[in-house]
Amino acid sequence: MKKYIPPFLLLILTSLCFAQSGWYVQNQLTSEELRGEFFINSQTGWVFGFLNTIKKTTNGGNNWFYQNGNTSESFLGGYFINSQTGWLCGGHASQSHTQISKTTDGGNNWYTVFYHPSNGCAYCIQFINSNTGWVSLGSGSIMKTTDGGNSWSTISLNISNSLVSLFFINQNTGWVVGTNGLIKKTTNGGLNWITQLSPLSQNLLCIHFVNPDTGFISGNNGTILKTTNSGTNWIQKYSPVSTWLNSVFFINSSTGWIVGGEYNGGASSILNTVDEGETWSLQISPVLSWLAAVRFVDYNTGWACGRDGTIIKTISGGVIIPNPPVLLSPPNGAININTTPTLTWNPSLSANSYKVLISTNSNFSTITDSATVSTNYYNVPSGKLQYGYTYFWKVNASNIYGTSNWSNIWNFSTGQFPNAPVLISPLNGALITTLTPTLIWHSLNNVLNYKVQISTLSNFLIITDSATVTDSHYTVPSGKLFANITYFWRVNAINSFGTGPWSSVWSFIPYPTDIKLLSNEIPEVFRLYQNYPNPFNSQTNIRFDLPEKSQIKLTLFDILGRNIQELVSMYLNEGAYTYPFNAERLNSGIYFIRLETNKYNSIIRIVLIK
Repeated sequence: MKKYIPPFLLLILTSLCFAQSGWYVQNQLTSEELRGEFFINSQTGWVFGFLNTIKKTTNGGNNWFYQNGNTSESFLGGYFINSQTGWLCGGHASQSHTQISKTTDGGNNWYTVFYHPSNGCAYCIQFINSNTGWVSLGSGSIMKTTDGGNSWSTISLNISNSLVSLFFINQNTGWVVGTNGLIKKTTNGGLNWITQLSPLSQNLLCIHFVNPDTGFISGNNGTILKTTNSGTNWIQKYSPVSTWLNSVFFINSSTGWIVGGEYNGGASSILNTVDEGETWSLQISPVLSWLAAVRFVDYNTGWACGRDGTIIKTISGGVIIPNPPVLLSPPNGAININTTPTLTWNPSLSANSYKVLISTNSNFSTITDSATVSTNYYNVPSGKLQYGYTYFWKVNASNIYGTSNWSNIWNFSTGQFPNAPVLISPLNGALITTLTPTLIWHSLNNVLNYKVQISTLSNFLIITDSATVTDSHYTVPSGKLFANITYFWRVNAINSFGTGPWSSVWSFIPYPTDIKLLSNEIPEVFRLYQNYPNPFNSQTNIRFDLPEKSQIKLTLFDILGRNIQELVSMYLNEGAYTYPFNAERLNSGIYFIRLETNKYNSIIRIVLIK
């Protein structure tokens, strides 16, 4: 008794299956029962069935339209040799009608080439070329044509078995199978047939050969038989189902499909092999309808049809092509990512590998890194990415039957090492008057700290002082520097990604005296001013101008011209200076101070009164 399945439950079950199936439905469920199909290529094909049902597609099954077979009989088998010429066979099994129809214009017009009211229903038809073809009958006979089906001769096998399916590998060699385990072979085009031993007595429903030696039979109760010696021996193979297996088809020597199901039980079966029929696995059907026929045009593209007008299609060999992966991390638009990130995504159902592409272009016109992994993550190797770039990435998923579309495209930006700091002061080559100068440079954004180095060598092979500071300045501690020595200094910056390059190398020379720079404005000429105050009691100021960097000497002489003391001897940059002269240790009297440079010499008279 046929089980009743409520329409709403049928819809739910169908949707669940479809969501996880490598097959999908191509038409709405109808009351028509489809018993066979034939595809010329990936676009053009026909399905046919009960009560003069013929449907054709020219766009891979996306749309179907009816054709009129000009008969009231049913069609059970069909064969096309090209897009224009084909034949359909059938009749009425319970009334033994035989119907054979032909088209020569792609099915626009069909006409009957053979009809007999009691010859037995025609189950299967095959042509080896445009002229030669055979039909198997439920009456236990074979019909043959050699003129394209215009005339047929009947070959009786003198048996009571129904001949359900036949297959010819060439003009001479063919096989036929039928009820009660019947298998027969011909080597002379069907004129004579010899019985081949079957290991079972089940009804055999379909036969298919992949080459003259290797063939397969499917039948009732999950029957699968295989031969590798042209049918001399048939070996039963394990089947994962016990339903009717109505149709078997191989696209090559290793890969094939079988379909069937429970005719009255609301179940469909799809089996697949990829190891020459040694083992078979179940594929998920998107429908519950019994399936009558299956056919493929290439490794991935095939159709099956059956009860309730069902037509299903696969573009993945029936196996679930993985869904595009869903990217997880780094988050889209992330910044400050290191150059060896781990890219992760959600695993895709049935995927066994993933391909990752990384590019600096959103159109992936150039590839920075590419990898195929079996995990749902990828650790980008060192050296592939650089700091300071935006990278785009995407992933697809694959299994042995196909590859998903690409995931969405995400991007991330790698963090950048800090730039080299720009030095401010002391100015390069400056003569400074302190042994504890403050070194200053421009601050940088997002910097954790700075490293400062001071050396007496410009290559910094010997370090005089080194420090790591968080501010953009550093005061050299007492005791590190000595007077009249040239020191070189540089700074780099450190952030969370690493250490940036060193700044330019500047130098300075400390001359710790009491000389004070009055102005950075460059004087026009050398000049030594009269001291002020004058006369003075113990202390006076001596001012002078330098229009250019110079080695200077300030020297004190007594009234007799004797050299009492060299007050200053040092290099000074251009500018206006003052020197506080303290005369506490001198006696009252008249003295002279001379300023000397390599371009200037001047003397002033000073008066000390105590």
